[in-house]
Amino acid sequence: MLIRSIAPLRLGLAGGGTDVSPYSDLYGGAVLNATISMYAYATIEPRNDGKIEIVSIDRKESLLTDAKPYLEIDGKLDLIKGVYNRIVKDFNKGKPLAFTIYTYADAPAGSGLGTSSTVVVTVIGAFTELLGLPLGEYDIAHLAFEIERLDLNQAGGKQDQYAAAFGGFNFMEFYDNHKVIVNPLRIKQEIIYELQHNLILYYTGTSRLSSKIIEAQVRSVKSGKKESVEAMHKLKEQAILMKEAILKGKVDEVGEILHFGWQHKKEMAEGITNPVIDDIYETALKSGATGGKISGAGGGGFIIFYCPNNTKYKVIEELKKIWWRIQTLSIYKVRIKHMEVVKIMNMVKRMRILATPKFLFLNKFINSYSEDKIKLLDVGCGNKSPSITVSLFPKIEYFGLDKQEYNLTNEDKKILENKYFLVDLDNLSELDNALPNNYFDFIIMSHVIEHTRKGTEILEILSKKLKVGGGIYI
Repeated sequence: MLIRSIAPLRLGLAGGGTDVSPYSDLYGGAVLNATISMYAYATIEPRNDGKIEIVSIDRKESLLTDAKPYLEIDGKLDLIKGVYNRIVKDFNKGKPLAFTIYTYADAPAGSGLGTSSTVVVTVIGAFTELLGLPLGEYDIAHLAFEIERLDLNQAGGKQDQYAAAFGGFNFMEFYDNHKVIVNPLRIKQEIIYELQHNLILYYTGTSRLSSKIIEAQVRSVKSGKKESVEAMHKLKEQAILMKEAILKGKVDEVGEILHFGWQHKKEMAEGITNPVIDDIYETALKSGATGGKISGAGGGGFIIFYCPNNTKYKVIEELKKIWWRIQTLSIYKVRIKHMEVVKIMNMVKRMRILATPKFLFLNKFINSYSEDKIKLLDVGCGNKSPSITVSLFPKIEYFGLDKQEYNLTNEDKKILENKYFLVDLDNLSELDNALPNNYFDFIIMSHVIEHTRKGTEILEILSKKLKVGGGIYI
């Protein structure tokens, strides 16, 4: 048996640092982040020889030891050991497990994309699948936080674990007693496309030990250092401004809000910036970027820049003169996923079905539609179409139309109960009377219209049955 798990890395767009105690405990923190098309991966394979093998592929570290209830935390592969120790203690009655685990991340630790926390979330996800644990996104994220911050005593905040577990665009609120509220943002796809076009990630060529910067930030808050605390207040304000700008589609304000946050972030603690980072930032602004920020605690790793219109090409050209590694962004709503390989094969089968033209078109329509339920009329709905469609798109309220029953399963008939129109399309008056006007969000008639005699008239009637803004696939 093989178990695979994957979780996305995140891009902190605003409010970073306000998720760190004691600031979040005293004042409440707010962060806006988005997950991107870079991931952490884990694969677990049970063993029957009483051994534990841990292999970190990207870090080129490995360990082989006897299975035992507790693995010593000694600076080598501590994140995976910490997850194992907690899983055995809390969920396996202290009994050791024997397995091989492989991990890999698309970005190095210290890059500012939440890599370490995402690895922890991914490994927890793999164990969740292996042991059949009843853990949801909040449970996994909170457990990851406890393992890193409490069990391993590693300095840091809370946003990374929750971003990896939930995925997508999220506005997160942080309070005392480790209370976290994740608010997923419903952002129009065209806004996401524009953000992806205008944002670039620039790698400084160096990673950094975020814990040192975070420890300095913590000391500043505990000592009541006015400049640092006021800077964090401004960053919390930045998170709210960023949320409003993105939700309202004011994408060209994103650069200015990033710049606003960066000016205040530098005041939080020493080590967040340095002359090299300042030079990179100024070069980007002179080339057309309207703002940017270090992703993560600061000191190195990735810098994000917002480049409106088509200025990113000039920005990229100038930044390559300093260092070559630049990439554009893909923002994905993927959250943590974990499953046995057999289940993965079933998912591949599902994806092949989704790749058919009508389902690709329907999927695009649904993703751009804000309603909770979508009324779909499937004209020519035989051959198991109802059950297949509903399994792929749970948001759909399915209606079928055909001139006779054709290859319908019991499940199909249950779906079509009181929602099935037996109509001959060429009988125009019968068709018009059978269907309510201004009722359906989407109509599918794949490989149907060419078999009718009155195609134009049929389409005229069906168009009246659609709501304003509805769609039809022929």
